[in-house]
Amino acid sequence: MKKLLMFTLLMLVLTTTFYAQTMYNVTFWLNTSTRIDTIVPTSMVQIRGNTAPLTWGDDSPLMTNVGGDYWTITHQFAENTTISYKFYATTWEEGSDLSLTVTGDTVLPIWYFGRGFDNPPYTPTDSVDVWFRVNVAGVIGFDPATMQVGVRGSVEPLNWGTTYLLEREGTSMFYSGQIKFDPAVLATANNSVYYKFYIENGAGWEPGSDNFASIYNDTTLYWKYYGGLRPPDKPVTENYITFQADIYNLIQSGGFNPATDSLKVLIFTGQPILEGNQKMEEDLVQAGLFITTLKIKAAVDSRIAYKFKAYPDDRFENGGGYETGSDREYFWTGQDSVLPIAYPNIIPKAPPLPYDVIIKFVVDMRNAVDFRTQQPITNLRDVWVKGGAEPIGSWAGNWTYDDTVGESFLKKLYDDGTNGDEVAGDNFWSRDILWPAGTPGGTFEFKFAAGYPGVESGGAYYLDNEAGYAVNHIWTFPSPPPTSARLRVVFGQMGVVSVRENGNAIPEKYSLAQNYPNPFNPATTINFDIPVSGSVSLKVYNLLGEEVAELVNGEMKAGSYTVDFDASRLSSGVYFYKLTAGSFTSVKKMLLMK
Repeated sequence: MKKLLMFTLLMLVLTTTFYAQTMYNVTFWLNTSTRIDTIVPTSMVQIRGNTAPLTWGDDSPLMTNVGGDYWTITHQFAENTTISYKFYATTWEEGSDLSLTVTGDTVLPIWYFGRGFDNPPYTPTDSVDVWFRVNVAGVIGFDPATMQVGVRGSVEPLNWGTTYLLEREGTSMFYSGQIKFDPAVLATANNSVYYKFYIENGAGWEPGSDNFASIYNDTTLYWKYYGGLRPPDKPVTENYITFQADIYNLIQSGGFNPATDSLKVLIFTGQPILEGNQKMEEDLVQAGLFITTLKIKAAVDSRIAYKFKAYPDDRFENGGGYETGSDREYFWTGQDSVLPIAYPNIIPKAPPLPYDVIIKFVVDMRNAVDFRTQQPITNLRDVWVKGGAEPIGSWAGNWTYDDTVGESFLKKLYDDGTNGDEVAGDNFWSRDILWPAGTPGGTFEFKFAAGYPGVESGGAYYLDNEAGYAVNHIWTFPSPPPTSARLRVVFGQMGVVSVRENGNAIPEKYSLAQNYPNPFNPATTINFDIPVSGSVSLKVYNLLGEEVAELVNGEMKAGSYTVDFDASRLSSGVYFYKLTAGSFTSVKKMLLMK
């Protein structure tokens, strides 16, 4: 009986001692920028080891991705436990097992996969060292032997005109490299870096909007596919594609001379052109129609992004002849195709303004929606305008409130009856802005920005919230230019500004003019006069009496107006346009001939 009692007491002491062991937290950190693989936040990244909860198998707990290349996990281990462990990121890293004896709460330094603790892929310096990384496996036709991959960007030593070359990672399709930023230069840019990858002797710029990074310390930027192009998972074919562009109206207006100017089609998504000439030739039958056929290699269902561009550069606006608006796109079918006729908006350079012009910008914010969040804008705080002309910022800046300091790049609009605003509190925000004599005339694009509580949480470029990248309002100075113009738009309704006011004189009577040109293809202008301020509508109908376009609908002050009507989405035929203002109604006929 005594032996049994002694045995029971001994077991009780041992059990109590076991459960009294001190447990400590151990936090592990891992950086996978040195793993040559397409690691994503859902990849199997683990610490595997010999001590629970670690195991040497797939059931070892997954690490948590905390952004980009960085992963972490915290486990509890008993005091004086010696752990053998190793990192696993879709495969084992090479080298011996690691060992740790737990003596207290521990946060281990960052382990760089395959390299060791605090051993990043770059050489640390006194600069802010940043590791850039891109994968080009999705670029059809990419040839490592003849092409080089690099990066361009907004903050020195990067710039938008020179490619900072990256190095290939072994025989993989990853390219990477170290960029050393001066901390003071970064600070002047608000630690915001915009950049794009570039392929020399190949695809050139990656398609899409700029990449963005907020940089304060040494870091590795999370890898990305060039232009978002993933390796094809469908057949790659070679087919002939015919591109067509109608610039008849541009030729007729004197903006394009077929004898000295040329038109090309440019592809931005890297698919190789195997045959054909990107320079387009005018059709022998249809004047103003330019055509070319290219043999292209691409994966089925892949996106082809392209634009038309006029040459020589110094004859045209918008970067030297690029058509305005976002990239056109075609999804590869794996078959020879003839694309529909396009009507590119190409802007010829115009002479500078001979005198000062006052432009009144008016934007209707009554039903505004933030393009980024797709939510209605409530508690509107402020409205701004930016565009491709010096008086409205020349597209400079980063679409943040920093651009509003001193109205350096974003110009403020008002709804308080001042600075050209017509009616206080009506949610039509306005501003009179001076275009000084000597400012380039011609066409310019612009866009509005809406500020409200919480807008700053919308990510990079948070004030670029009216529409998507390169989707803007467009306006062209008539010839000769007026001394004043009123550009009235609805927030979010992008494209050619359809209504402009012609001078300050008040007409004596209502009138609706015949459109010009008529017949037209695809655009025409309509002039009308209203002697009394009031509600005005201008609508277009087809032969069945169905409304096909609403050009004007709202309150307008007395004056003479010009409306631009773009019928590129309509089929050829007879259409009617109807003006209603007060008790006045007038209807006229026009002919669209494509």
